[in-house]
Amino acid sequence: MRTLLVELRLLLVDLLVLLLIFGLVTIAFYGTIILLSFLALGLANKIVIPYFALLGVTPAQTLAGFSIGLVSGLVSGLVILLLRNLWRDTTNFIRKSGPYKSLERWYAKKRKSPNRYFYWKRFFKSLVARIRGEKMSDIFFWTRHDEHGYCSNFYRSPITISGVTWPTVEHYFQANKTLDMEERQMILLCQTPKEAKFAGYHVALREGWDDIRKVVMLKALRAKFTQHKDLKEKLLSTGDATLHENSPWDKYWGYAGGKGLDVLGKLLMQVREELRSE
Repeated sequence: MRTLLVELRLLLVDLLVLLLIFGLVTIAFYGTIILLSFLALGLANKIVIPYFALLGVTPAQTLAGFSIGLVSGLVSGLVILLLRNLWRDTTNFIRKSGPYKSLERWYAKKRKSPNRYFYWKRFFKSLVARIRGEKMSDIFFWTRHDEHGYCSNFYRSPITISGVTWPTVEHYFQANKTLDMEERQMILLCQTPKEAKFAGYHVALREGWDDIRKVVMLKALRAKFTQHKDLKEKLLSTGDATLHENSPWDKYWGYAGGKGLDVLGKLLMQVREELRSE
């Protein structure tokens, strides 16, 4: 559902841009006429009337045209601003509703990628592979509702590390951003991995976090796939396929349309190799 909203928003933005361009073109057209008129007026008062007659408009018509262009541009800008605020308020209201969350889960199952281009590219690639009887060499996941959603850190798979049981990998990872025990406990008690993620944005970040975050994630993934036999079998069933977290914006952990470091996918493949060699 979120992807659908993004696509509708892109369409709306395209329409608004067209309106804006129309307003700017209108201003430019009538503005050019008035500037030329002023230029003729500055050259010599004696040729003002012939000049306007040559253009086929009177000074009053030129001024009116400029005014219309200016008003059109201002109205277009105001309409864009109002629609933008209306769109933001409406989407925020819808996202808090129960039906939206249900539709979002349903749509996530129907569509595996948040990116239109890479979704269709993967779809046709998969189709060709099936016709040829081949296996896909790349596996993409993002939300926990995807076909390979078990790879997501949001997937409900409690892990026990150092005597503490965490609801998801995301809970454990976010809690390790801080050394403050109260903040860790706060994240542990978060109802959803999404809440844990946002809570992680507001903790006192421990020194050198960027240097150890990869180690923390690897530790959590090892616990996840060794403590849950069903998830271990699913991960091993991916064979030698390349795993990608298909996040469209996370350029460290995710694939990000081919521009990301894809660290999470690489760590999952590392864990898969370790499990295979056991």
